[in-house]
Amino acid sequence: MSRRGSSRRIDVKCGEGRLLLPALLFAAILGFAPAGLTPFGHPLAWAQTPAGPSPSETPQSRDSTPSSPQQPSPPPGSQQPSAATPPWTPPVAPPPSQSHVPGLFAPPIGIAPGATFEYHSTLTLTEEYTDNFNLTTSAQGKQSNFRTTLSPSSTILINTAKTQGSVTASSGFSYDSSTGPSDFNAFPSLSAAIRHTFNPRLSLTVTDSFNLDDDPTVADSTGLRQQRETFITNTFGASVDWLIDLLQTQYYYRNSLFISNTDSSSNTTTTSQIFGVSASTRIGALDTVRVGYEYSISAPQQDVTSYGNLFTASVSHQLGTYATAGVQGSYSMQTLDDLKIWNGSVFGTYGLPTGFSFSGSVGYSVLNSDVASNEGGFSGNGYASYAHARGVISLGIFQDYRTTYQGGQIGQSSVDQSGQNFGVVQTLGITGNFTYQLTPFIGSFINAAYTQNKNTGIGNTKSNTSQDYFTANAGINWPLLRWLNLSLQYTRNQYNQPYRSENRGLLSLSASF
Repeated sequence: MSRRGSSRRIDVKCGEGRLLLPALLFAAILGFAPAGLTPFGHPLAWAQTPAGPSPSETPQSRDSTPSSPQQPSPPPGSQQPSAATPPWTPPVAPPPSQSHVPGLFAPPIGIAPGATFEYHSTLTLTEEYTDNFNLTTSAQGKQSNFRTTLSPSSTILINTAKTQGSVTASSGFSYDSSTGPSDFNAFPSLSAAIRHTFNPRLSLTVTDSFNLDDDPTVADSTGLRQQRETFITNTFGASVDWLIDLLQTQYYYRNSLFISNTDSSSNTTTTSQIFGVSASTRIGALDTVRVGYEYSISAPQQDVTSYGNLFTASVSHQLGTYATAGVQGSYSMQTLDDLKIWNGSVFGTYGLPTGFSFSGSVGYSVLNSDVASNEGGFSGNGYASYAHARGVISLGIFQDYRTTYQGGQIGQSSVDQSGQNFGVVQTLGITGNFTYQLTPFIGSFINAAYTQNKNTGIGNTKSNTSQDYFTANAGINWPLLRWLNLSLQYTRNQYNQPYRSENRGLLSLSASF
């Protein structure tokens, strides 16, 4: 990977894996670290931040899905030697329905060969225009807005013998042209993922993602949240992978917090805690058996608590060097409304080192509750991608019931969203992404997604109509200088019930120090 911008690199022998601090403290310390010094006061030993994307990546604007904690945005780039391309990884089968199994850990990409730590610092100036700031109908009157954001941000990349990971923090100071007394706001964010390997059989992974924002597309990528209001979201996860003889086990914990309408005394809080364990082992040379269990404690709203149990099982068979197939099932229970969800599905994976990858499942889910009649529907979770010399094209599809107050991943997006209380919905989502390197320096991208949510009558009002959401964006990334990156992006958002539309234009300049 090419990296642009001037930097100095030295090896720093610090402690391994001791960077877990509260989200706001990290955002304050890292977001304001002066150029030439690390947040700890030592001379600069690293490079620059990932606030501005590389030419081949989508810029992390407010129109984009928030980055996964395990994949921080790449730095704007510098003329440093490129890092080695990571080895090909076979595709992984989709997780069972309703499960919250942690995603795969991705080591930091772009760290200079031989470096133990790297520090990246960037200052980003963004100007964003929207023709419907409050997402109102034409009859209600649309309000246009210019938002100017100055965002100092920092990233620490870790690559010691036993500890790998990254910590990224940003402090977004914004000014809105149309909001009156509350023109000025601060929208900090934090993303962290660190893995420590004690020995070849035992490792610990810790992740955290924090956001303070008012953009509904940042809070929810499926279109359930359709109004602009300030919110706080934080998702923390910890998992232990332990190989006991021939039994591969995983123990994990997930804590989700979402506070909506933080500017009002009528704000609502949704929390969810999940404790999980899974175990898998081979039977013969080609078959693998896996079982799992999750216990959850969720508070969709004040004075309301739901306790849950989830049981999962799967059997997979290796069909060849590049393909697997299997069957899996799950049974979920929640004490709130006596909710029960059964699911059975078949799955398969196929991947080639030349660039093609596919992972998918198809099945059927049955929903039962004290407050709604039984219903069922087909479930599916598929993702296919192809990487060629100058770009990547991918297509994803997802359909299943979702207990929204628990949060979790939507399809195979690797984005772990905090729980928000919209009850139980049936979601259909289709996504498509295309990136293409126009020149050695200019990259382009086109993304589109359509989501349909149907209320089941459990925690919401059942309706024969659905909430539909469509979003599409396109843009380019252009490194004007070794230390300066330009991003241009256009976004179109559409909602129904009632029909509303929004057009956004974004100009971003990222300076690396």
